[in-house]
Amino acid sequence: FFANYEYNPLKLPQPVTINPAAAAAIGIPASDLGNSPFGETFHTPSLKVNFRASDRNSGFLRYTRFTNDQPGGGGGLTTPSRSVSFKDRMNGIGAQLATTFGAGLLNELRFGFNRRAEEREPYGEAPANGANIRISSVANFGVNPTAGSASVEASLQFIDNLTWTKGRHSLKTGIDYQTTGFDVTNALARNFTFAGLAASGGRGAVTPLDQYLNTVAGRVDPATGRPFTYTQLQQELGDPTLKLRFHYLNLFLQDEVRLRDDLTLSAGVR
Repeated sequence: FFANYEYNPLKLPQPVTINPAAAAAIGIPASDLGNSPFGETFHTPSLKVNFRASDRNSGFLRYTRFTNDQPGGGGGLTTPSRSVSFKDRMNGIGAQLATTFGAGLLNELRFGFNRRAEEREPYGEAPANGANIRISSVANFGVNPTAGSASVEASLQFIDNLTWTKGRHSLKTGIDYQTTGFDVTNALARNFTFAGLAASGGRGAVTPLDQYLNTVAGRVDPATGRPFTYTQLQQELGDPTLKLRFHYLNLFLQDEVRLRDDLTLSAGVR
């Protein structure tokens, strides 16, 4: 038997550099101005057992696992609450049974299954379908555009190989079947950008921060006679889910012929 475990923690908080006066004007609490979490924490255990059940049967069993917890996305002009918690989980099992049927006949049956799940959730409390707000050169806050995304990939595989050795011939045939499914959910992001306004119609230039504050307050832009608004909105619409499944089938037949002690001919079809 064989066992292995690996642990790899990395924690490197990122400082938030949003101007406190700007944060107060926007309404960002002081608790959201400290260091933003960042890092990766890996856990990777594995276990394998080889066995010999009888003179005819032997094989192995194997289990592997991988986990990663990764908060990040904040720091600099981005608030910690806009960070996401990325979780990655993978489990895999494998097995083989080798069986001999008399002299020269060997069968190898293999099985494998792997499942990997990934999730991206808001690091803190965040409203469902919340918006991400970017005030150029001032602050980025709200809900991370990737928050709410998730995916699951699961793969199942069977392999069976039969080998017959007789005289100078070594005949081998086999089948390999694999099916893999994907279940994906993407967050429908809403990104509002406030980039400021140039001077127009007797009204002076408007900074990105004042553009945001005027928009939230519902003030009218004297240059246009209409309410202040954002510079750009990027919004994703539609069905955020996707399900796919793939099937793979492989067959082969081959013969290795020892024509002489120093010459072997291999022929086959796949």
